[in-house]
Amino acid sequence: MILSHKHKFIFLHCRKVAGSTITTLCNRYLGPTDIQTGAWSDTIAAGGRYNDWVVNVAQQMDGCGRRQGKTGIAHLSPNDVNRYVHRFMAKNMGMAGGAHPAAASVRNFDPVAWQDYFKFCFVRNPWTHAVSDYYWRCNGRNCDNVSFKEFLRRLADPERPDPERLVPRHRSNWDIYAIGPRVAVDFVGRYENLEADLATVGETIGIELNLTSVPSAKADVRPRKRSIAEHYDTEAIELVAKIYSSEISEFGYSPNF
Repeated sequence: MILSHKHKFIFLHCRKVAGSTITTLCNRYLGPTDIQTGAWSDTIAAGGRYNDWVVNVAQQMDGCGRRQGKTGIAHLSPNDVNRYVHRFMAKNMGMAGGAHPAAASVRNFDPVAWQDYFKFCFVRNPWTHAVSDYYWRCNGRNCDNVSFKEFLRRLADPERPDPERLVPRHRSNWDIYAIGPRVAVDFVGRYENLEADLATVGETIGIELNLTSVPSAKADVRPRKRSIAEHYDTEAIELVAKIYSSEISEFGYSPNF
């Protein structure tokens, strides 16, 4: 999530919808008090910068560094900074979810900005999103015995055991940009029309958002040998329809294979 006082916008970062790439682009325009709540590793790797807000937050949360007499944040990795920002958000801002806080919590944190600023997010076909999410959640975990369909069964059933902790806080992205049954942002871009919709956002808020100017973040996690369609049978298609029912109803998505 980015809350920019300088350019008066709020970007709600949906999971696995190019959000880290969009955050990296927006980082170029951060003002000193603007809030970026995640994607710091990707941002710094792409040549982005820390602003005053995140430096102050990381220093406040870095108790170990203070005890060792360290100043500034040069000794911290971007992952450290991400972790400290997430703890600070939960403790001081009432926002859980790290880079992906729920829309209601962002509104409650700064109702004036929520009312006055341009709010946007991006969504993605659920049947494609679910495959991307599966491989991302398995990345770095031992998922040899967890099939894609088993992952979907866990998403669809909150009571189903999840010993590998694959199920994310937000089982779908709906609560990140909607409050209750209604979409709560001013503009919903589509991953399938990413470049053009990003350009529309940039024109609206007065900054250049050019995808070709930054590397694509987290793009190589899913193996390309297996197509999206090969992940699905009738049960898997129906499970996605259940998990993402709000998105499908709102945006008219259907299986794209």
